[in-house]
Formats: sequence, C-alpha cells, structure tokens
Amino acid sequence: MKRWIPLAVLTAIFVLFRVPVLLNAGLLNSDGAIAGLQARAMLAGEWEWAHWGRHYLTSLDSVVAAPFFAIFGATPQVLLAVTLLGQLTFTWLAYAIVSRRVGAWPALIATLPVAFMTMALNIYLFFDVRQWCVALVLLACWLFDRAPEAARPRVMLVVGLVVSFVALFVDLFAVQFLPGLILFAVLSAHDGTLKLRPSLPRLLAVVGGLGLGFFLLQTMRGVAHLNTGRAGLQLSRVATNWPLLVDQCLPWLIGAKVFAIEDTGGIDPAASPGWFLPVQLAGAIVFGGVLLSGAVLFFVQRIPWRVRVLGAVGAGMAFTSLAGFLGSGTAQDILGARLLLPVIVALPLTLAPLAHLVGARRFALILAPYLLCTAIGGWLSYGPLVGGTTARGAMTEERAVGALLRERGIKYAAADYWIAYRLTFILGEDPIVVPEASEDRYPRWRTEFDAQPKVAYVLHPSSPAPTFETIAAQLAAQHLEFEKIEVAGYTVLIVDR
Repeated sequence: MKRWIPLAVLTAIFVLFRVPVLLNAGLLNSDGAIAGLQARAMLAGEWEWAHWGRHYLTSLDSVVAAPFFAIFGATPQVLLAVTLLGQLTFTWLAYAIVSRRVGAWPALIATLPVAFMTMALNIYLFFDVRQWCVALVLLACWLFDRAPEAARPRVMLVVGLVVSFVALFVDLFAVQFLPGLILFAVLSAHDGTLKLRPSLPRLLAVVGGLGLGFFLLQTMRGVAHLNTGRAGLQLSRVATNWPLLVDQCLPWLIGAKVFAIEDTGGIDPAASPGWFLPVQLAGAIVFGGVLLSGAVLFFVQRIPWRVRVLGAVGAGMAFTSLAGFLGSGTAQDILGARLLLPVIVALPLTLAPLAHLVGARRFALILAPYLLCTAIGGWLSYGPLVGGTTARGAMTEERAVGALLRERGIKYAAADYWIAYRLTFILGEDPIVVPEASEDRYPRWRTEFDAQPKVAYVLHPSSPAPTFETIAAQLAAQHLEFEKIEVAGYTVLIVDR
C-alpha cells in the first residue's frame, strides 16, 4: 500500500496546483472551444477525422471529450476536466517510467516539474489541444522502458514505435518527440555492452517497427486527408527566435520570469517580489545544470544502463525541442513558449540518472531551488485567477450577451475569431457566432449566417479588430441601418437585413 503514497501525493499536488484553472473554465478561447464544438457535432452524428480547420492534426481531443459530454453535458467545465485528465495521464506515465528505475519517492520529486507547470504550458488548457497526443508519446516511452524485461521484447518495441507514429498522426507537434522516441527504441533494444550480436534481433525489430509505423502513418494521413501543415525548420529564424527564447519563453517556462494571464485572456509581464528574485536566479542555474545532467551522466558506468537510457532520452527530447523552437516560424511572441512543452514533459526522464546517483534526500536538496522557482513562478503566472473565479472565467458577461441576442430573436451573429467560437460554445450554439469568412472552421454556419434576415455583430475590447468604425462603415456601404447596444462590456450591433 505504501508504494501508492507517492503517486497519491503527486496527484494531489497536480490537482491543487490547478485549482485556479478549474475555477475559471470560461477562459477558454476559440481554439479551445472548437474541440468542444466538434465533440458536440460528433454526438449529433457528424464525423470528421481532422480537427476543424486544422488539417495537420486529428480530432482525437473531440473524440475523447464526446462521451464525457454525453454523460455530464457539453460545458466548458467538462471540456476543461477532460483536458486536465489528459495532462494528468501523461504525468502519471512519466512517474510510472521513472519510479520503475529509481524508486517511488525519487520519481515523485523528478515528476514535480510536470505537476508545477507554469502558465507557459498550462495555457494549453484554455487555448489549445494537445494533452492526449503527449499522453500517447509517454505511453510509447512506457512501452520502450518495459520492453527489455518483457516476455516478447521485440513485439513491445514494435508496438511502441507504432504508438509513436500514431501520436504523430494525431498531432504534427509530436515530431518534436520523434527523434527521442526513436533513440529510446534503439537504446532499449541494446543491452549497454559492446557486443552487438545479442541485441541484433531487437535492433532489427526496431527497424521493422519504424517501417511499419511510417507506413501506417502515411496510410492514416491519406484516409484522414491530413497534410503536413507548417512542419520544418527555418534557419533564418534562429537570430530572431534566440532572444525570444532566452529573454521570455524559457524563463517563463521555468518560473524564472513571471508573465501572468489576464482576465481578458492576454499575457502581461508581472513584477516578481524582491524576496523571490534570488530563488529565480538559483532555480534557473539548477535547471540548466540538471537539464545537462541526463546527457552527461549517460557516460557514468556505475549508473545502471536502463537508468542512463532514460536520462539520454529526456535530454535528447529537450534539446530537440529547443532546436525546434529556434528554427520555428510559429515562435513569434511570448505564447511561443508552448512549443517548449517537451522540455518539461521529458524532464522526469532526464533527472532519473541524477536521482539514482545521489539518492532521494540529496536529489531533493539539489532540485529544491528549481522546484521552488517553478512552483512559485507558476502560481504567480495565474495572475488574477488565484483570487478565485473572475467574471470572464465565470462567463457572466458572455451569458448576458447571449440573453440579449436571444431576446432580440438573433439566431446567428458575427464576431472576431477569438470571440466567435468561444461564445458559440459557451452559449450552447444558441445563438451561433461566426468569425470572419477567412477564419471559418465550420463553413456551414457561415452559409446559414449569410441567409439570415436579422443578425448581430459582437465586439469586445479584448479583440481590437474589427472595430466599431469598421463594421459601421461596412454596413453603411450596404445601406443597412443598425441598433447599437452596450451590454456587460460588449458592444452589440443589431442589423435587420
């Protein structure tokens, strides 16, 4: 029974650290709302392999959410709970992998960086999908780690590689993990000696698994009509992305700088208390050291081979992610920190050799500055959310807008993309709010909006474009009059066409 105590402690810390998120489910934006809207459509009998409007990832997040919606209702709270469950699943898997090699309590300490993820990554819970893709990646790691002692190691290795390519099918983001996953498979096939012959059958199984995984990936992408999206590195981006990495994204990732989420959904820098500055400096230094430890300790022979494999794989995933960030064309602002997710997700694996080398107590002392840095910095990055449920988080203003639109007989409205699908999901598609035509994720609603005799345009200061003047000019050009109403911070234009 005692062996479950560290896992229970980890789970409790994970949940308690996300209470501000749980209390503010309404902070989801349109990117997050689309997964919920697609899950509703699935329950109504509409199936689509691809995530609406993003043909480089699948609808797995909606597939997982759909049964929960059927049981508990299609609400932002349920959608957030399902997303959190995905994040908790990969946290458990990371703990399971490390605890098997270094023990339960050291594994708890090594997994705390995932439990204490700052808003640099927890923002995914509101803004995007990805949790279940990462869970598949960690499942593949779990399979590779168990393969050497399995009854059929070659089968386990092949299954792990197939799961790796399924993760890539689910979301192109998994390409950041792929080099580390392949390295994990190869090192798991080997026994750590200089003799190649005993490992040859398993290495051949890895080659076969790679071929099978790639074949299945191409077949599945063809069936689902997915494309490669924006994959690929751009060396010309390195000079631009380097200062973004070291000045904003990486410090925010580990809590060394605090960027707090605002109730409007924006991200702003926040001043750290004076007493916290030394902790941030010490935490950043320790983080840099332990990140390198996985690669360096791989060459320390007295550490068991399977433990060294974990460190090498974790460090490899982290360095691949950092290199990917530097060459990414999508890392354009502070929200680019989300691209560094593998750095933290793989950190428990990276830390395994150090935990084994120094023992649980010394390991906890070494890691303490970083854990304090990321825990306190992560909490501060919640901004106003730590005070409880905000107006936006409680969706009180959005419901007031919905009540007005229903009272005026509006079935369809239009808004900026970041407002449109968010309102549609929160209001239960009554009314339906569409974005600009270029941002349509579900074109049928645009057609139905265009056919309506009476519509509304919804504006909010958090989305500065389009402005009231722009919409008013467009309506004047069409010789249409409108009624302007201010409600709960929103501006609503009622148009009888």
